[in-house]
Amino acid sequence: TGNGEIIAEIDSISGSVPLIVGTSATIMIDDFSDLSGYTLTGTRVNLAQCSFVIDTINFISAPTSGKLSYSLTTGGTSALYLNKEIQISGAPEKLSIQVYGDGKKHWLRGEFKDVDEEIFLINFTDGDPGIDWLNIWKYLEVDMNDAIPSWVNPNAILTFPIKWTRTYLVETNDAKKDNGAIALDDFRAHFISTEVY
Repeated sequence: TGNGEIIAEIDSISGSVPLIVGTSATIMIDDFSDLSGYTLTGTRVNLAQCSFVIDTINFISAPTSGKLSYSLTTGGTSALYLNKEIQISGAPEKLSIQVYGDGKKHWLRGEFKDVDEEIFLINFTDGDPGIDWLNIWKYLEVDMNDAIPSWVNPNAILTFPIKWTRTYLVETNDAKKDNGAIALDDFRAHFISTEVY
């Protein structure tokens, strides 16, 4: 961010344009103070033992966060989906979320649809080591350039605006299937606006 100018020169001719770059803005997508509209679905999970509830003990933004409890079962890839459609206007450069970890090393991902209804995925963590921090909050940030088209539309090109569809926990290793809980707070979109004067 800052002030500067663009200068172009060809032979003896030159020109310049003043430039102000990088007025940043952040919007809160969800502070998890109201969990209405969220649903849980899953593959190879014990859904009866999974829940998404208000947590008044651990949070970043008072007074609450959202506590996601999970129960993973064996037999292939497990995924617990936290579903809610949230329209995100404009063209954010990054998305971020705060996660209170349980140290059980599961993979945290997200899914959204672009304006053409094509599906894209982002990784809040890598598959390995996943959520490897215990009983502390960690700030996770993802660049939208790192969003990948879903296997259902592998050649999709991201076109804004987007609609967030779900955040989900994944585990591919049967030896790591277990029960646990993480908390989510301060899901944000980050924008950089540029203006030429």
